[in-house]
Amino acid sequence: MTSRTKILQATAWLSLSAPAIAAPQWWNNPNNGGNGGFGNGGFGGGNGNGNGNGNGAGFGNPNAGFGTDGNGFPNGFDNGNFLGFDLSRTMYYRSVHGILAALAFVLLFPLGSILMRIVPGRLALFVHAGTQVIALIIYVAAAALGIHLVQTVRLPFGNGTLLNEPSVNFHPIIGLVVLVMVVAQPVLGYLHHAAYKRLGRRQAWSHLHLWNGRVAITLGIVNGGLGLMISRAPARLTTAYTVVSAVMWVLWFCAAVLGECRRAMAARKESRQRRREARRRERAHKTSVRSASS
Repeated sequence: MTSRTKILQATAWLSLSAPAIAAPQWWNNPNNGGNGGFGNGGFGGGNGNGNGNGNGAGFGNPNAGFGTDGNGFPNGFDNGNFLGFDLSRTMYYRSVHGILAALAFVLLFPLGSILMRIVPGRLALFVHAGTQVIALIIYVAAAALGIHLVQTVRLPFGNGTLLNEPSVNFHPIIGLVVLVMVVAQPVLGYLHHAAYKRLGRRQAWSHLHLWNGRVAITLGIVNGGLGLMISRAPARLTTAYTVVSAVMWVLWFCAAVLGECRRAMAARKESRQRRREARRRERAHKTSVRSASS
């Protein structure tokens, strides 16, 4: 393997676990060289353990530390498996996870809600349901990859897992909460539709469906930004995600507000019509009573 390839793999691993490595427990761990400088023992002082186990190990000796013959990470960079998992495959899964989750929450979930407000007639229900089901399937796939990453990635200190590392675990935890919320949406949507069709007005299921969806979409978008942050994504990618997410969220919010305003106006119009009809029937009844008495 060339030096260039080794450098690229090292950079990839550092980008994956950089937030965790920055944590104090990494530098305060005597097995990682303690608080010493770059001595002969890797990160520690002259006799520190660094990333190897012997004097002169760590980064200083080409035959130890990260090398295949040393006492540090015994698997070295040659097979990309120096932490017990396939680095290149993990980085690929991480990218696919982010793309799928962004597609679901930045595009499809808000779009399905917007279409519900602007598509006329009964077609709106089918367009809304179809779009949301597709988005749900995509996010379930993204969440499955995320769970796989949490189970696979091992960090070189502490408990060693992403879920146990405070500097990064908020992202998978929020992701799991959002997963539960979006999986519940089809059930809440069915109960809402059935009750509305039977009674002609919103019930508790209706409000649960609406607000569960609104909170889930917002949390999903925010969590995508947090994922980019902890992965140290390039600035241009973070900027693009922020801009597109903000535009879609504002459009979705405006569509929701417009829909509620239209609904309120329609309800007031229907109420006025009912009052006019009631007054008309009352006048007709009084007229018939006077005619009968005369």
